[in-house]
Amino acid sequence: RLRADAGRKVGSGRVDELSAEKSRLAFRSLTKRPPIRRGALAFLKRLARRHRLALVSSGSRKTVGLFLRKSRSRKVFSIVITSDHVRRAKPFPDIYLKALRTLRLKAHDAVVIEDAVSGVRAARRAKIRVIAVTGTDSAARLRAAGALAVCRSLREVEKRVDRL
Repeated sequence: RLRADAGRKVGSGRVDELSAEKSRLAFRSLTKRPPIRRGALAFLKRLARRHRLALVSSGSRKTVGLFLRKSRSRKVFSIVITSDHVRRAKPFPDIYLKALRTLRLKAHDAVVIEDAVSGVRAARRAKIRVIAVTGTDSAARLRAAGALAVCRSLREVEKRVDRL
């Protein structure tokens, strides 16, 4: 994605360097501010009472572990899958396919909640329905990537999930 976003050829060494820097920045950010939106933990707890939840992240195991500790959200997830668990990260479907296998689910029995175009694309490539929430990417970009619905709030996401 970095190569495509840059609009020019970028060597794999530079991509690795940029990826490592992104991880460092994400880790630093998690140590300095609340890691999740206001109301998100309550939202996750409500969903977890009715559904098995998986956290599927392109982040590293270390960064995701810090997120889970800081947000106090580990207990709401049945499984946690990070980029360390797969060879190819989002937008490839590998990470979602691993989650389906681990949970022993068929794609048509799952729903992904995503906020990024790369995640929407990965889930759609795994044949999973996607409800997107704006924040990282615009509604138009999320829709164009294949989201079934695009929501502006977690409350709206919850209503959509309950209707499926």
